[in-house]
Amino acid sequence: MASSQQDNQNWGGLFAHDLGVPVGERHACPYMEGRAAAERAFLADRMPSGFYQALMDNGWRRSGPIVYKPACPECTACQPIRLPVHDFRPDRAQRRVLTRNADLRAVESPPVPTQETFDLFVRYQQHRHAGDMCTTWHEFSNFLYASPTETREFRFLLDERLAAVAIADLGPDYISAVYTWFDPDLEARSLGTWAILWFIDLARQRGITHYYLGYYIADCRKMNYKARFRPHEIGDSRGGWSRLE
Repeated sequence: MASSQQDNQNWGGLFAHDLGVPVGERHACPYMEGRAAAERAFLADRMPSGFYQALMDNGWRRSGPIVYKPACPECTACQPIRLPVHDFRPDRAQRRVLTRNADLRAVESPPVPTQETFDLFVRYQQHRHAGDMCTTWHEFSNFLYASPTETREFRFLLDERLAAVAIADLGPDYISAVYTWFDPDLEARSLGTWAILWFIDLARQRGITHYYLGYYIADCRKMNYKARFRPHEIGDSRGGWSRLE
C-alpha cells in the first residue's frame, strides 16, 4: 500500500495543467437540464494502475478507452467521490439490503462481453433509461469492455440466474466502479445499492483503502444517491479530498 501511495504522489505532479489536454466543444449536459457541458478527453491504449489512480485523484475518469474530465464553462457540479472502506459502516436500510441479497454469489473473471450480459444490459437500459443510452453490441462492448487499465467483470448469480453484472477497475490500492446493471424483475432487491456494499467488502478483504464511485452531483437524482454511503470523500479536482461524515 505504501508503494502505491508513493506512486500516486510521483504521478501527481503531471496534472498541474491537466496534461495540456484542450477543452472540447460544448454540448447539452446529460445530467443537469438547461446547462452546457464540456470535457477534456484523450484516448489511452494502456495506463498503469498507479497512473490511473492519480488521474482519478485529479478529477479524471474513463469511459471505455476515453479518459475525460469535466471542464464545463459555467458549472462545477460534477465532483469526484470515493469511500474510505475501512471506516464505512452500513446504516439500517443498507443492512436490510445486505440481508435481502445474502443468497447471491459472485463470479469474477476477465471482462469478456457475452450475449447473456448484453441482453441483460439492454433490458436494464430500456427499463431504467428508456433505452436512451447505448443499446448496440458495438456501443456496449466499447463502453464497458474496452479498457486501457486492469479491469474485471463480476457476475452475480441467484442460483443459476444472472441477477446483475458489474465492471470495475482494480489497482493495488483502489477499486473503481465502471458500471453495474441488473435484472429489472429483481428491482425490489436494490441491487445497485447492494453492489456498492459488496465492493466495499471486497476492498476490505483485499486490503484496499478506497472505492471510487465516479462523479457525485448533489442536484441530480441519478447521481446523488452516492452520498448515502458514509463517510465519503469529495475531490476538489486538484488532488485534494474533503471527508464528509
